[in-house]
Amino acid sequence: MTDEQIESIVTEVLRRLLPKMGADGSRGTVLVVLTGATVRYTEAVDQLRGLIQQGFELQLVFSDMAEHLYGSWMRGQLAGFPHWSHWTDYGWLRSLREARAVVVPLMSVNTLSKLALLMPTARPET
Repeated sequence: MTDEQIESIVTEVLRRLLPKMGADGSRGTVLVVLTGATVRYTEAVDQLRGLIQQGFELQLVFSDMAEHLYGSWMRGQLAGFPHWSHWTDYGWLRSLREARAVVVPLMSVNTLSKLALLMPTARPET
C-alpha cells in the first residue's frame, strides 16, 4: 500500500467515526487565527482536532505568512475531520460576531507584544 492509499483510508475512517463520537459542530463556531509563528505548530493541530472532537465547528483564518509556511499542511492534517472550513475574506464581520470564541493557537512573542499594546500587527498597504 502506498502512503496516499493509507492516508485516504484513515481520512475516510475519521469522516465516518468522529460524528458518532460527538464531533457534530453543535457547540458553536470557533474562529481559529493562525499567524506566521511556527514553534510547536504540530501541537496546535492536536488542539484543533480536540476542539472538533468536543463538538465545535472551526473556521480557519491564515495570515499570509501562515498560509505560505504551513497552510496546505495544516488543512491536510485536518482532512477527514468534520466541521471545519477555511475562512474566506467575504462575510468576515458576520462570522466574527457569530463565533463563540476566537482562538490563536500560535503566536510569536513579537505579535503578542504588539497585541498587548494594541498596536497593529501589519503595516497598512500604501
